[in-house]
Amino acid sequence: MAEKIKFDVSGVQKKPFPMHDPSIGGMRPATAKRTRKPVELPPEQEPYRLYTVDELGQWEPVTWLIEKHLAVGELSVLYGKGGTYKSFLALDWACRLANDGHTIVYIVAEGASGMRARIEAWKQANGVGDLPGLFLMPSNVALHGEKYVVAWIEAMRTQLGKVTPSLVIVDTLARNFVGGNEKDPQDMGQFVDGCERIRIELETAVLVLHHTTKDGDTERGTESLRNASFAMFKLTDTGGSGRGVKVTCDRMKDAEQPEPTTLHPQLVSLSDLGEGVSSLVVGWSSFPPSSPPTAKNSNEASYEASAVQRKHLHALKEGSKEGSPGISPASAAKALHVTRNNLSRTVKPLVELGFVEVTGVTTSRLYSVTARGLEALR
Repeated sequence: MAEKIKFDVSGVQKKPFPMHDPSIGGMRPATAKRTRKPVELPPEQEPYRLYTVDELGQWEPVTWLIEKHLAVGELSVLYGKGGTYKSFLALDWACRLANDGHTIVYIVAEGASGMRARIEAWKQANGVGDLPGLFLMPSNVALHGEKYVVAWIEAMRTQLGKVTPSLVIVDTLARNFVGGNEKDPQDMGQFVDGCERIRIELETAVLVLHHTTKDGDTERGTESLRNASFAMFKLTDTGGSGRGVKVTCDRMKDAEQPEPTTLHPQLVSLSDLGEGVSSLVVGWSSFPPSSPPTAKNSNEASYEASAVQRKHLHALKEGSKEGSPGISPASAAKALHVTRNNLSRTVKPLVELGFVEVTGVTTSRLYSVTARGLEALR
């Protein structure tokens, strides 16, 4: 057997393990702070930039457009059943921000005909004269189609020039997702990618309005939107004579979830726009949760029907056949002495106040006076 060779290392000076020796370009000790010059990347590679832990620490903390609710530059969602004032709350936030000097782009793909009245009501309720920073687009964009998103972004840059919007509102997901399947992860993933492209390229926050499932428990479709969002807010009708809407945060990334808030709509008469014209205002800061409508609260008048609205309610009630679940669009138009084209606009304030309920779609649609509507007739 070969004799083992022994080395005398008693007089040898030990050196650090080479990977930790800065002198030879190896890894620095954990206690040393690493600094480096940022590498210049072509634009197409910029999304794939690498950051050290120290460099991540240089990113700005969360800042707010709407305190504790709507974060700067992030994707957020308002969702709820029909009639829970999602659009009214989104518009309230949009108007407040525009009044503070922000530029807001509102994609009004649903309910565009009533937007003027809603904005006029908000301005009247808040004593505001003009909102030059609020821009509305009364059409939709297929946010799950890359070429449409690219074209939309270019159209915004053409019209806004060097102005960067602080917020883009998508009202609603369904109307800007025509042809897409909300239950298909790939389709919903493409919708989310469209929102993210807008958010990143325009350096803006994006607020998406979405509907719940039939049971009202959660948002429709896959979890793609939820997983990609910064915040999710669920709106639910509290019911009762003072009909309020509870706003609950059920997802907040990188920030503390705010406490639920209950809002109470206020009806504003807009006689300048025509007889019987009115709209609701959902005051985000004007109606804190500690001040719900009471018998002695001036807000109670918000739920009373005007003379014109009582006239419309009476016509719908009398026009409905006894034992019938409601009145058809054709019969409703005849009872109200309006054309079919103007029926929706005439009935909309009654629906928003909970005086009238709409069931079914298109030719099978029915209008029925609710218990609240019957109370308003007394």
